Amino acid sequence: MIIPSHLKGKKVTIVGLGRTGLSACRSFQAAGAEIVVFEAQNNQAVLEARQEGFVVFESPTAKLWSSDLAVLSPGIAWRWPKPHLVVEQLRRYGVPLWSDVDIFAQSLFHQKRSPRIVGITGTNGKSTTTALMTHVFQALGYNTAMGGNIGIPVLSLPSNADVYVLELSSYHLDLLRSLFLSDAVFLNVTPDHLERHGGVESYVAAKVSILESLSLNGRGVIGVEDASCQSVYQYLKPKFLKNLFAIHSRNNVDGGLYAQDGMLVDETAEAPKQVGKIDAMTTLKGHHNYQNMLAVFGITAPLVSDSSEILKAFETFPGLEHRQEVVAQHKQVQFINDSKATNVDSVAKALETYQNIHWIVGGLAKEGGLNGLESYFPRIAHAYLVGASAEDFAEKMKSDNIPHSIEGDIKKAVQSAFANAVKSAEPSVVLLSPACASWDQFKDYEERGRYFKDCVNEAIQWEQKNVG
Repeated sequence: MIIPSHLKGKKVTIVGLGRTGLSACRSFQAAGAEIVVFEAQNNQAVLEARQEGFVVFESPTAKLWSSDLAVLSPGIAWRWPKPHLVVEQLRRYGVPLWSDVDIFAQSLFHQKRSPRIVGITGTNGKSTTTALMTHVFQALGYNTAMGGNIGIPVLSLPSNADVYVLELSSYHLDLLRSLFLSDAVFLNVTPDHLERHGGVESYVAAKVSILESLSLNGRGVIGVEDASCQSVYQYLKPKFLKNLFAIHSRNNVDGGLYAQDGMLVDETAEAPKQVGKIDAMTTLKGHHNYQNMLAVFGITAPLVSDSSEILKAFETFPGLEHRQEVVAQHKQVQFINDSKATNVDSVAKALETYQNIHWIVGGLAKEGGLNGLESYFPRIAHAYLVGASAEDFAEKMKSDNIPHSIEGDIKKAVQSAFANAVKSAEPSVVLLSPACASWDQFKDYEERGRYFKDCVNEAIQWEQKNVG
């Protein structure tokens, strides 16, 4: 646990419970701070907090804004679309607003510790890149801890790590002011969470701030496969001189890193160098994973004398749950759990990776629905529509002449997809890649993914018992 000793004796308001808020409670308590908490939802974190003796208010009270500082959980709106009522009061009374990542950075400063801190952001791919970066650092012998938007909140990370790899969402970055990064990765940007940021420009600005948080000699890597990131790179490159490198999973980039016919090419020195093949990594299939590997290589390459060490680490990466996770292979049918794919850009990465796809799709649709995926429709053998979006998606499938059926729930969809895939007598993929949020039927995408895996295992067991 990170213990912010500089908060000893301070009165701290924590706005929003959940993993981040509860982590902050425990960290600040260990530091000797006086803590009050606001959380309007009577959730599991509130129950745990009260059991541990923390004072939790479910409605605004003056006790919340008579503090020395306030720490906002990532889900708390502080600017857009409208500041939370408690945030407005905190501002009115001049209470400084911080994130848990700010407190993490301040703690390291006060402890006179200077570990390597790697920050990673992007609309898509940041979780895989964060996990892969951590895996490679560990394989190279570094005592490495991973957290932030993925897994463990930053204040719950061990205090003795040599390297911290942090996944930073736009929510983190929008409020962040104290963190200086040793290395930063900005993968890509497509419109997402726009209501929280007041529009595309503010969303992009939040993401770009990760590069602006680099320390003086920090190393930055940026994907240049979308127009916004290309513009950011052209604007920032003169400022960073030799410390900012572009990456591209398909095309050559001068002075950067790219993939060419499945080969990782390093052009950060004067002449292009073919490092090695990256197209046969079992858990890193697809061009989107080329980008993830290029990003990790761009940060870790200066640490090794032999680049093959990094490629060997790629080969042993176990992959991430719910990100094109191979669940099972039965007969000629492969089952893939891509529950984390909640927008069309993420789904596109999955659809371009496979053929003869039995696609389970649906949930709470985002703006634009399935628009933008049409070029991948020839790969789809059948679409199985689930959740609140089923009727609307059926209209889309009908207009694009895609075989489809409204299944309602994932269990029925798995059964139908499995049966049809077996009947086809061709190598097939049953793919859960919803292009939607999960909240119409599940608590989160993780619960949805676990349910899909349970349904797959149940369907296979039934088939083995009754069909053979």
